[in-house]
Amino acid sequence: LKQEREFHISEIKDCSVQQLVLFTGQQRLLVHALNKPYYILDLRLGIVNTVLNVLQPSTIPCAVCLTPCGGLVLASNSQGVLTIWDTDTGEVVFENILPNLKTRVSSIRYHPYDHIAACSAVGPNQKLVILTGISTVKR
Repeated sequence: LKQEREFHISEIKDCSVQQLVLFTGQQRLLVHALNKPYYILDLRLGIVNTVLNVLQPSTIPCAVCLTPCGGLVLASNSQGVLTIWDTDTGEVVFENILPNLKTRVSSIRYHPYDHIAACSAVGPNQKLVILTGISTVKR
């Protein structure tokens, strides 16, 4: 392995990066730091090209996933709010608390063929929540 490039992202200077998610087949990287929005970094240009703003930034690491096409980001915050963004525009297309979960969402997975997401939370006796209709959220 060799180090090819190094990026300095001014938006997250002096912050703790909690999650990095590479977009499949694209030169983009989702970066999340505590108490900050999500940033989508263009790896070719080395710049932030999209900011995914959150109403309540997370103070603890939370779950995040991308749809395989890279068109949507699904993420939670420390208050248990699930947010879905359009990665092309940065717009929030869905935002709501998942009432069946007692604490923050700890895991989110998306299935591309059935257009469903599965969410679970931290702690004993938590339910598994299945969200459907995600393909109709965008556009």
